[in-house]
Amino acid sequence: MDLGLTGKVAVITGAVGGMGEECARILTDEGAKIVLADLRDEGGEELAHELGDALYVHTDVTEPEDIARMVGAALGRFDTIDILINTAGIGGRGVASAADVEGWDRQFAVHVRGTAACIKEVTDRAMIPNGYGKIVNVSSLCNHSGQGGMSAYCAAKAAISQLTLGGARGLGRHGINMNCVSPGNVRSPMTEWMFSDPGREESVRKQVVFGRIGDARDIAYPIVFLCSDRAGWIVGADLNVSAGQVIY
Repeated sequence: MDLGLTGKVAVITGAVGGMGEECARILTDEGAKIVLADLRDEGGEELAHELGDALYVHTDVTEPEDIARMVGAALGRFDTIDILINTAGIGGRGVASAADVEGWDRQFAVHVRGTAACIKEVTDRAMIPNGYGKIVNVSSLCNHSGQGGMSAYCAAKAAISQLTLGGARGLGRHGINMNCVSPGNVRSPMTEWMFSDPGREESVRKQVVFGRIGDARDIAYPIVFLCSDRAGWIVGADLNVSAGQVIY
């Protein structure tokens, strides 16, 4: 099925490695033009070169100046932004105690404030004036099921889901679809610690109805679908992409 993404301009935060990179590769195959926003400059420049007509911009989503500069660079190169995918994130292992104020603040700065700031900058400068846009935010399975030892991470991801639900109606009036996905545990650079433990890997495998561990591409395909006009009647959804983990 042709998703109608040829010529669309997509900004992806957290674009180097994991699901962000897989989204970039799939969107490129679909004919989209890509803006890669990340902190990993060497990997970002290499990926932009590999993809062809792509732009890499060093971006720390906790810094409003970085976001503004990235959006300006995207508009300068491609004139518009049709798609925003917010995958930028950090691991949450060990940040559970309320006493770890710095850890909690960092989780919310990256996941919540960073996501919200990217949405505002892109919608104000491109999507609202154009009356069109697709935004996909990345929450987590732990928003729905919880996860021991990671309460700050889970709380921040739950906030992303609520940010999506709360903002979708207002942005929808401007022709913008905003949704989010809640991935289960898949292989990615952020989960290497989890799958390096054979016992923990086996535990996750038993929670997945297919009996295998997914990878970042399993999450990227649903994200890309939500970026297309084929998903035009989906607004404010929180899509569970966990291969049944949430019902375990």
